[in-house]
Amino acid sequence: MSEPSSASIRSASFVTARSHISVSNSHSSQWPTTQLKPRALAAGEEIGNQNHALKSSRPSFGSATQIEPRVIAYEAALALEEAREAARLAAISAKAPTTEEIAALFTDALPDVQDARMIIASTHFPDDTSQNSSIIPLPYKATRRVTFAVIQQAQDVDLFLHLSLKDANTEFDTPISCQIIYDPGRDHCLLVNLAGPQLHLTEFNSSPALRASPPLRACIRENTSRLIQPGKWRISIDDDSKECGEYHVAEFWLRGRQFDITIQTAPRPKRGIDDGAEENVNKRQKRHNDLTGTTCIQPLNKTTMEPKPAAIATKRAKGHDLSPSSSVQKISVKAAVPLLELEDGDEAFIWALGGSTDISQSVSGAKGPASYELRRVEQKGATRSANVFTCEHSAVSGPVVAKVLQYNRDAPNKVRTSLHLWKTEKATLEKLKHRNVVALKAFDGRMLSMYLELLPESLDRIKLVEFSQSDIFRILLDISSALVYLKTMPIIHNDIKPSNITYSSQRGAVLIDFGLATIHSEINAGGTPWYLPPDLLDDTARGSPGDIWALGVTMLYLLGKIEYPEASGGGWDIHELDRKENKKHKNKMIGWLGHIFSARARLTPVYVGTGTSKLESIVFNMLERDSELRFEAEDIVSALDNSMSRLLLAA
Repeated sequence: MSEPSSASIRSASFVTARSHISVSNSHSSQWPTTQLKPRALAAGEEIGNQNHALKSSRPSFGSATQIEPRVIAYEAALALEEAREAARLAAISAKAPTTEEIAALFTDALPDVQDARMIIASTHFPDDTSQNSSIIPLPYKATRRVTFAVIQQAQDVDLFLHLSLKDANTEFDTPISCQIIYDPGRDHCLLVNLAGPQLHLTEFNSSPALRASPPLRACIRENTSRLIQPGKWRISIDDDSKECGEYHVAEFWLRGRQFDITIQTAPRPKRGIDDGAEENVNKRQKRHNDLTGTTCIQPLNKTTMEPKPAAIATKRAKGHDLSPSSSVQKISVKAAVPLLELEDGDEAFIWALGGSTDISQSVSGAKGPASYELRRVEQKGATRSANVFTCEHSAVSGPVVAKVLQYNRDAPNKVRTSLHLWKTEKATLEKLKHRNVVALKAFDGRMLSMYLELLPESLDRIKLVEFSQSDIFRILLDISSALVYLKTMPIIHNDIKPSNITYSSQRGAVLIDFGLATIHSEINAGGTPWYLPPDLLDDTARGSPGDIWALGVTMLYLLGKIEYPEASGGGWDIHELDRKENKKHKNKMIGWLGHIFSARARLTPVYVGTGTSKLESIVFNMLERDSELRFEAEDIVSALDNSMSRLLLAA
């Protein structure tokens, strides 16, 4: 049996009320007089006659002259509400523009925005249109549709769309909130339904030849995603009342990437019989460079390389062609991010197809040119989440370090993690400027890449025997100074460890890798297990005291009090620490913390002059179990007073 509509329920209630009034009037003459007189007297009323007493003792529906106006008012209110509901349903069921009309709208708009990644027709402009530089409102309109274009700039890895779905006649309980993630290695995008109703996604074709085939259709529930290919798509939702079927919210034309990348491979030298000896010399030179801060980058051999295309906006403005020369071949990119295909000596040419000379600029001065040239010099390292190599960038003077995030291309949802890391680090670094914090030089969200200042080797790559006492003091002082600065921003690093600190006697210590950084008020569950503070066993929020603890563990390693933490054995999943049914991960962390506390107990807890004794006492206080009693960065800098630091550094 179908459920009655709200309108029928209201109508039935109204009929019942009127019937009640009618029945009350028909039975009034049967009520006994003896029951009424005491009531009238008790109420202080003068009873003139028997009929008056009967009327005054009835249930209080009022007299006929009182009832009629109420009924009329009720009927009028009900009629008004029904009219409004009818108008709302009519507005919802009103035909949205046909797909042919939408396709024509897109075609009309394209000449105005030839470099658009998307053209969207929607009931409303996005809520953040005025603040988002990638959104361009367009003058083209259709029935219940406005249009706007979306440009993918060098700083853009995604687009957030928030549509309120509210006008004079229609209002849905929850607005639509979507995230469109650009795939770096292909023209597809990942559409994520962040919040709101279930989305119905339907592909439509404007070509009669293609229209005969059944359209692609998908349902995207809240907090789920769908990989979509270039084409024209319609987004619909179910009407809340279930009386009008689907409500068409928006249509969009997803176009291919408006930039291209071409890779020129360098000649691959054959390995000769003397290569082994030369390699040993290079290794010895590298060990020497680790502490002096010297970095050797061989200049490009112009005689063996093909002419390079003009790669920066200034050349382009003078009429030079940015397209690669005929000898440069476009390769089939297999990696999730094209730049990961590069090998040492290879060059990449990235240029905007529409001729854009735009350069995105960050607060720190880092550049994000739409077109540029890149030459890979040397591989530096790789993790599951990123590949790092030195390179030359046409928009930056001098060599830089490229950090390119990577993910499993066969699992499209993994791009969300890489995207989050890129946005976090880029947003953090572009507002930082401190000698002991790595500097961001350039970026390209389209390639999930950042270009950082070239720094010496990280602490994990330098042998402990090569650190003097003054080196260790300098490292502690420099990183503590960086932490004092970060507290003013406020920013928490959340992943301090030897591999995230670089050092040379010339450059000093520099803090790198801000992929897990948060502002002070945020809760973060990331980090490297061996450097996590005991605070996590009680509370997931660790803040600045957590950074001090991690630096303290790093100092234990530099002092030779513990082995390299990552070499001590398997870690643990920090997301599983609060699971009551499985304490394996928690027990592992407790065991490691016991090892740290044992090493701490062997330190000198109080100052005895200067030198190692003073250093140990500082580290002792950095590893305090209670975070409120733990040294702060300011305490460390104060303890390492300038006069003593100068004395040690001069030694």
